[in-house]
Amino acid sequence: MRKFRTMMLTTVSILITASITPAFSQDKADIYFSKGMEKFSERSYDSALYYFSLAIEQRPDFADAYFRRGLTQDELGNNEQALTDYSKAISIKPMPVYYNNLAMMNVRIGKFEEAMNLYNKAIDLDSNYLVAIYNKGRLYLEMENTTEGCYYMKKAYFKGLTVVEDAINYFCN
Repeated sequence: MRKFRTMMLTTVSILITASITPAFSQDKADIYFSKGMEKFSERSYDSALYYFSLAIEQRPDFADAYFRRGLTQDELGNNEQALTDYSKAISIKPMPVYYNNLAMMNVRIGKFEEAMNLYNKAIDLDSNYLVAIYNKGRLYLEMENTTEGCYYMKKAYFKGLTVVEDAINYFCN
């Protein structure tokens, strides 16, 4: 009887530990992510990179941690790593902002066609994502298509992105 009771307690203990471990890992991931956000806001990019990486180790499907690590890589000038992290975030959870930032990175490295496709995907996911609409217009300007560029920039402005008024006045009037 005593062996049976010990065996039952051991089994229950193992089951409880198994059910708690994923939540604990998730909590650790959130803690590391928060610490990464704090370091990013302090412009301590190497530290932010470290904490976002720890969050990803704890939760490999943590899309926002990949995205934020991509932003950090971007700030550090690590274009290839930023592209990889943005792409991974998208593969986990397609979000307009993830597509927008991946597009911006592609513009920076001269991959305009890829960037246009990515802006379109962001807009397809959220037709009111005004930043992507505006950025699509800026890309058209970069490609020397002023008509289309101004069309999209003004579209974003008239839908409510009023902070771009000076850019429109400069490029489109």
